[in-house]
Amino acid sequence: MVTTFPLTDCLGQGISLQCEIFLFSIVLGSAIGVFYDCFRVVRKALKSGRVVMFCEDILFFVSATLATFYYMSVSNGGQIRGFILLGEMFGFIIYYFTAGKLVMNVADGVISIIKKITAPILKAIFGVFKVAKEFIITKFKKMTINYKKILEKKG
Repeated sequence: MVTTFPLTDCLGQGISLQCEIFLFSIVLGSAIGVFYDCFRVVRKALKSGRVVMFCEDILFFVSATLATFYYMSVSNGGQIRGFILLGEMFGFIIYYFTAGKLVMNVADGVISIIKKITAPILKAIFGVFKVAKEFIITKFKKMTINYKKILEKKG
């Protein structure tokens, strides 16, 4: 006698539904990877301190957790299933080491071009501010010297 196992688990989900949930969890993991790359691009473009980086990390992890929670709620009745988390991890890793590498290489090039274009413009703008600051300081010094002379004559 051959024993066959039903194609449903203890939750009543068929194997095909679990496979579908698993595949969509891979897609979710990839989407989380895209979201993470947004943070990586911003970090490369705008150098920030550790506190800002910490806040960005917290924002990313909270967002990823909420996305996972929402997906588990919609697809699986809110039950934590290891294969969903595993699928997300696979999706993230697959994205990170394939398309993520390409995205970051393109982002590096674009950021480099933008910096090369904006650097002389920013240098000129800051140069104007520097000249204006020096002009104002020079005028202020002359005014204070003249004011001291007037006070000395009266005193």
